[in-house]
Amino acid sequence: MLALAACTEPTKEDQLDDAFGIKRPVAPQGDCPFEKVQPYVGQHVSALEKVMLLGQVRVIRPNTMVTMDYLPTRLNINLNKDDVITRLNCG
Repeated sequence: MLALAACTEPTKEDQLDDAFGIKRPVAPQGDCPFEKVQPYVGQHVSALEKVMLLGQVRVIRPNTMVTMDYLPTRLNINLNKDDVITRLNCG
């Protein structure tokens, strides 16, 4: 988590209040937020709780069967057996 401290803070336009009034980074609706969440690779999936992801998200764990459909706006979160993010991609 300390690696995130070096990341730039999102601008006010990139944030949205959640149900508790906390501003969280948000990707534009309709876009795959791949670039915004790329710094989370190597961290536990719970680190993404800090980011409000709008749109479709698919979590892929080891040995999980997934459909072959390609949705350019969907974020795929690939995890290892310890729920550490190993890859983030759109599709």
